Amino acid sequence: MRIYCHIRSTSSGRANKPNYFELEREAQVGDFVYFKLADLWVVITAKYIFMAEGGGDSIIVLDALATVPPTTIRPPAA
Repeated sequence: MRIYCHIRSTSSGRANKPNYFELEREAQVGDFVYFKLADLWVVITAKYIFMAEGGGDSIIVLDALATVPPTTIRPPAA
């Protein structure tokens, strides 16, 4: 199963330009995910599952919005 995160950009000049990243693990709606390379937090806003016909790999697409996480959550240690 492949998992992709679709991040809706909110930065000026790139507003609403979609960004897609493949994830190693699944997340649920409401989860905060940290992207280390971009130093960016997102909150998962929707989850879509696309089942493959004939037993192929299914795909999960997580819709996300860049955000600031609650102060109790910190980025993983380097």
